[in-house]
Amino acid sequence: DASTLAATHNDGETVNVWPDSSPNGYDTDNKRGNPSFVLNATHGQPAVNFDGDDGLWIDSKRFDGDTLRYTIFSVPRYTDDTNQERVISGYGRNWLFGFHGGSIQSFHSDGWLINKPGADKEWHVHTGLVKDGPIGSMWMDGVPVVIDGPGLHPTNYRPVNIQLGGYNRGQEMSKAEVSELLLFGRNLSEA
Repeated sequence: DASTLAATHNDGETVNVWPDSSPNGYDTDNKRGNPSFVLNATHGQPAVNFDGDDGLWIDSKRFDGDTLRYTIFSVPRYTDDTNQERVISGYGRNWLFGFHGGSIQSFHSDGWLINKPGADKEWHVHTGLVKDGPIGSMWMDGVPVVIDGPGLHPTNYRPVNIQLGGYNRGQEMSKAEVSELLLFGRNLSEA
């Protein structure tokens, strides 16, 4: 949640570490460029801005050992019409969630669950749920995009490390903002 950065950052200040709000210690511990804190983004909430060559990622902890099933939520947006690649991605595995190559409805982990064309610069709430199999589902702004679909890799369906702003520490970078990212190592129910 980018609002946690308001206690330690002024508007426009470089974000070197985005601390994990949980007690699990998944802080971003590496960066590229100068991702910056935005106190009041266009949706009225704080965000971290990535200007096309910026990235934040987690090196010190891996997700693939803890996440046999998982649920992920994100609140990001593209900020440019032409520099639209990955926003929430990984390295160590070809994994991405939400945005890719001008698409705002993408989910991939060594195999496509969905990659629907079309992009904009609006804020979106993406929700993903990966079950055993792996069988995956994705919603955008509360509307189902795919439910219980195949396509993710049978064993490599989990992120290894997560990066914001691009992929693999410097590839497929985007001009974007991220306000929220939550990853749960279990499936959450709608209730």
